Amino acid sequence: MYYVLFIIKCLFTKFNFFRLTSNEQALVLKRNHLYFASGLLYMKNKSYQKAIYCLEKAHAFKQLMVCYEKLGATSCAIGLAEEHGYYKQGALICMKHHNKKKAAYFYSFTKPLYAAKLYKECDCYYEAGIAYMKTYQFLQAIECFYKATDPLQKLDGLRQIEEVAIVLYLSKQYEDSLKLFEALGDYYSVLECAKRCKNTELVRRLQELIATYEAHENNYLTAAHYIASLNMDRARLYYYLDQSSNDALKLAIDKGNYFSALKICFNTNNLPLAKQVAKLYA
Repeated sequence: MYYVLFIIKCLFTKFNFFRLTSNEQALVLKRNHLYFASGLLYMKNKSYQKAIYCLEKAHAFKQLMVCYEKLGATSCAIGLAEEHGYYKQGALICMKHHNKKKAAYFYSFTKPLYAAKLYKECDCYYEAGIAYMKTYQFLQAIECFYKATDPLQKLDGLRQIEEVAIVLYLSKQYEDSLKLFEALGDYYSVLECAKRCKNTELVRRLQELIATYEAHENNYLTAAHYIASLNMDRARLYYYLDQSSNDALKLAIDKGNYFSALKICFNTNNLPLAKQVAKLYA
């Protein structure tokens, strides 16, 4: 609207705008509320302070960022880029001024893999993990979350990965889910995925691993549950141990020292338990 009025004004008054110097043209445009055109002329003449006033009026934030940077007000330029979503321009300004961490923030919206690389160079592993998650590179994200120095950030990152693994499992993407649960060290969930994948060898190894761990933690009933389908003798031993209060006996079995365990059974006159230990020792 202002442009049309300005042209009509020039025609009726026979005002020769183009005879003016560029600074005079910028001033005339400014007085006629043509702030964007005026700001561009001021920029061309390197009158950045005057350009800022006009460009703010015109809401020309991209050009405004350039002016702030030219005047050395880098933080103002970066603030505008962040506020108005000029991520590409913000990243370039930050890289130019060697602010890798802030550049990584801007790149996380446009080039998340590159953002992850920059974050790692700054030892910002939680942020790197989040960037990897945007590109579905969850295993790399887990590696970064484990390296996070803030325990709360580490916990939050791993929790997000766990949620992804659960979603994959519920979506019947069992192999992908298995990989994430394995990287998280959740072998109970890995076992469930292995069952769904019908990987019998992995199921067997996981049942033995979990049973051994639970027995080491003195959770003998749980250990018996996991080992029962593979080794009933060992399951019975765990059932007996669950009823026993002899710590020396439990320690001997936990260490695999079955001969010492047998001696303890005989010394305590626990013949049923000695029988189960003997079966394993044999």
